[in-house]
Amino acid sequence: MQSNLTAAVFLLQHQQQQQQQQQQQQQEQKQQQQEEQKQQQQQEQKQQQQEQQEQQQQQQQKRSLRSR
Repeated sequence: MQSNLTAAVFLLQHQQQQQQQQQQQQQEQKQQQQEEQKQQQQQEQKQQQQEQQEQQQQQQQKRSLRSR
């Protein structure tokens, strides 16, 4: 009887540890995803800025051609 109890307690503790590890892994994955999303957003913003700058430069070139 005693050994059965000990085994049951041991199993429970083991399961709890596994659950905690899984939770930690999930949280770490969430953090990674958030960081990746931030990086993607930053890259998209950079691309947009570059496109705007290119458009502005093209407009300026057109203006300078007109003014001649």
